[in-house]
Amino acid sequence: MLTTLKSGLYLGIDTGATRTEATITKETGLVIGIGEAGTANLHNVSIETAFNNIKVAVEEAKKDLKSKQPETSINEFEAACLGISGLDTVADKERLKTFFNGLTGDDQTLGSKILIIANNGLTGLMSGTENPYGICLIAATGSNCYGVSKTGRETSSGNWGYFLGDQGSAFAIGQALLRLAMKEFDGRLPQTAITHKILDYLNLADAGQIVGWAYRETLPVREIAGLSKLIDDDDLSNIVDIAEITNQTVRELINAYRAVIDRLEIDLTNPFPVVLVGGLFSMKNNFIEKVESSILGITPQAAVVKNQRSISEGAARIAMLHNYMRLFPESLIVIVRPS
Repeated sequence: MLTTLKSGLYLGIDTGATRTEATITKETGLVIGIGEAGTANLHNVSIETAFNNIKVAVEEAKKDLKSKQPETSINEFEAACLGISGLDTVADKERLKTFFNGLTGDDQTLGSKILIIANNGLTGLMSGTENPYGICLIAATGSNCYGVSKTGRETSSGNWGYFLGDQGSAFAIGQALLRLAMKEFDGRLPQTAITHKILDYLNLADAGQIVGWAYRETLPVREIAGLSKLIDDDDLSNIVDIAEITNQTVRELINAYRAVIDRLEIDLTNPFPVVLVGGLFSMKNNFIEKVESSILGITPQAAVVKNQRSISEGAARIAMLHNYMRLFPESLIVIVRPS
């Protein structure tokens, strides 16, 4: 079990495309509190909304801890790590740094002595490996590939949100299914069981209602991503278009992986970890096997694993190990609470 030299409580936060999760751990790595809130993805919501959802998730984690261990005092965290989805450009980093530096009191470091803000690819990586280097391929509501070398050099591919990116994601699968349903509705494709399954899932009477359902004031990102579950429906398994959606998803993820490998200039002569994160890797039809096989076809030395911890736990590990990681990635923002 992981142990640091500093006892106390540690906080890890993951901001995904549809929800934010906060995890409180002891110095041993034992999870003792978990809380959730709405999305804090900087590509999908304002930075103010993101911060409010982060605070709600932390408070929910504290409530969870107190419900289990009423005797535990939560005065402060020894360290916290915030894994941000959407921290991809220099402008993103500067905007986030300016925002947090403008906060006061506990808000500035989320109630911790030190706050580390990281790309969610790094927190995803640390959810599946003991090494602070390697590649993380995320296929969840959104998708992206992140890599960091042993020297702290980073690169990523994807992670541009559902409008500009997220190819190879649950959202992209859901969108593709909806487009198939509309093609069946207007006669561009013959009728299959796809439309019926979608209408049942969305509780709609006919395909014409999909238009009003989709073009709401707020795009139903979570619900569209949820449609990806239909890929595993046995009644749809023999439909060619379903197989093509699955294959296209694999291709998009591997394209992102290849881009990161090429740009990171990672040492391919030695083994390196590749962590697969996200619900799509639990799909049937040999989905994860297809992805892993493609990865090994490009980089035979890759040690491919599926994450064994949540991404917020990966963030908590960064918080615990921050004093002992010899090289921080380039994009980390570190804020120390004033004495």
